[in-house]
Amino acid sequence: MSDEEMKRILLYCQILGFEGLRNGTYAIIPELKINFPQPNSFMGVRGNPAIFVTEVTYKKLKQFHEDWVPNITIAISHAYLIEPKRSNIDTIGMLVHEAGHAFNVYGKLKNNEANAYVFEIETMLKLLKMNILPRQFGLYKEDLQSYFKSRMEQYNLAIPSNSYLKTLVEEITNDFNLDGKDIKSESRVKFQIKLGFFKKNDTTEPTPERNLPNQPMVKVL
Repeated sequence: MSDEEMKRILLYCQILGFEGLRNGTYAIIPELKINFPQPNSFMGVRGNPAIFVTEVTYKKLKQFHEDWVPNITIAISHAYLIEPKRSNIDTIGMLVHEAGHAFNVYGKLKNNEANAYVFEIETMLKLLKMNILPRQFGLYKEDLQSYFKSRMEQYNLAIPSNSYLKTLVEEITNDFNLDGKDIKSESRVKFQIKLGFFKKNDTTEPTPERNLPNQPMVKVL
């Protein structure tokens, strides 16, 4: 994914953050800046591919990253982006999640993972509904299904502290069949059943087109 595409995702997060979430919260998020620290540089967290640099984070790590701007910078590990199997839906989800922390800060919400997950889920759903994911990134419902499946462990850990997150997780579990079959596979099965139905009831004679070679040719003037 290009830098411009990532900036575009953050712009959508700004717009959707201002429009607000279904629970009534909204925030005016300023333009966020993406920063790629030097390989192997200390980011203060282990395992996280990216962090939203808050005032607290900046005070702790500014000696390592003088170019960071508190409450503006999203620092992304270069190693995360160059992984061969890294998909665009994962990168988009990562950006939306970190923008969720910005939403928490500027919306005067508790800046915890649960609230960031709420923003992440609602925004990803809106990006699909607005056809931004399909038209601009070639990503569809089955891609978002796979993404949500990969995030369920994290969502479930945060559910006890956020009842609204629990509601959202229940909704996507139902809408995306997260505890069942793959959406694409299910669609293929239904399509095959329909084809089989029509084939079974088809009593028409073979098309005469098969005998076309034996018919006189019509010359076109």
